[in-house]
Amino acid sequence: MATSICETRTRSAALWTTVDPVIDDGRSRRRRLFETCLQLLWSRAKFREIDVGTAPEVVFLGRSNVGKSTMLNSLLGHGKMAYTSSKPGRTRLLNAFSVGVGGIVLVDVPGYGYASRDDWGVQIMKYIQSRKELRRTFVLIDAKHGPKKTDIMLLDQLGRAGVSYQIVLSKADRISPHEGTLQKLFEDMRALMQTEIGGVSGLGEILAVSADPGRKAPKSGLNDLRWAIMVACGVK
Repeated sequence: MATSICETRTRSAALWTTVDPVIDDGRSRRRRLFETCLQLLWSRAKFREIDVGTAPEVVFLGRSNVGKSTMLNSLLGHGKMAYTSSKPGRTRLLNAFSVGVGGIVLVDVPGYGYASRDDWGVQIMKYIQSRKELRRTFVLIDAKHGPKKTDIMLLDQLGRAGVSYQIVLSKADRISPHEGTLQKLFEDMRALMQTEIGGVSGLGEILAVSADPGRKAPKSGLNDLRWAIMVACGVK
């Protein structure tokens, strides 16, 4: 049975179709898992060059300069694992990171949109649609600016292709009071997914993350994201 978004709201997650997975006392265990045995597995420019794997994978997509690499570094507890820059489009390769003992693989791909290489869309979709190890696609959307046309096009493409995806609102701490509230953005994203996005592969849980170490606002939402990754990969 669908549940009300208000009944299942937490500070950093909003759900309307799934049972809340963030009510759990294992937050420190989650963090240790993501900060243990961390290593860069491979960096590749094309899908056909990617190594064959056996561990479950999740991939992170987002527009250029959406804060994807910064979020990954905070998620992994390592300030320099994923390349970060104030200039859009600085991630140039598909990069895979292994966390935990024989456990989970996180894949960081170049951003789409401004300063993105023209053929990246082709390579990324080949990976998403053909990679047998892929368990979930996390799509980052800038909380301050909301979904852009390219975001909506991507979500629609994923939905129609039957690719399991989950929305993560990045830079959630940058929403100012006069711009609305995070709850309003949750509701807007829910309406968008229900009325304008094709297919039914989008998960009912929307996450919000604040992960920039250079800002005064505390980090938030990272443990919720860690839990979502663990659930997707069958690690609990």
